[in-house]
Amino acid sequence: MNITYHSIFIPTKYEKVSDHPEWVKARKLNKKNGFSTKLWKKNDILILIERYYPEFLYFVNDFPNDWYLIDFARVIILHHVGGVYIDLDVILKTKDLPNGNLIGYWTNKKGDKEMNNDFFRWSDRDLYYKCAIFLRDRFYNNKMPSCWKVRKFLFSVGNKGYTSFIKNSKVEFIMFDNYDRGKNGASWLDIST
Repeated sequence: MNITYHSIFIPTKYEKVSDHPEWVKARKLNKKNGFSTKLWKKNDILILIERYYPEFLYFVNDFPNDWYLIDFARVIILHHVGGVYIDLDVILKTKDLPNGNLIGYWTNKKGDKEMNNDFFRWSDRDLYYKCAIFLRDRFYNNKMPSCWKVRKFLFSVGNKGYTSFIKNSKVEFIMFDNYDRGKNGASWLDIST
């Protein structure tokens, strides 16, 4: 089965994907292992939303920075074209993905599994659209003070929003970790420094 893997890149500290060694390494290893990745850029995402998902334009135009667009656009892209989402530093270990709704996870210091949105593939594509609506509504229905705009978006669109959607959706998700992350576990953390 030929699966398309999607990643998102929006320049900030790094102007090109090739400027970050973790991203270069992951892309080379994934390509060597037979995976092809479609790289989405900001303009691609905005055109997709404007053309096919205008109901989210106001929401995305209100994001305080582009990192929220990266988090939100994952579900829009996969709803529209299908496939698998992987962060730029994810190195895939297998092409054999189990059936079902897959969500990435990591193990914290206590040994507990925590969901992560650096990898996912849901077999029911309607879930992506439902998730997009959930994330948007989670922001607008949030009672945090309006001066906490960045925190509200982080709570709504980031991993906490995805985790909340999964817990509230009443759908079974399979935690999947047959992939490696960058050496620090999340190379995006050094982007805004």
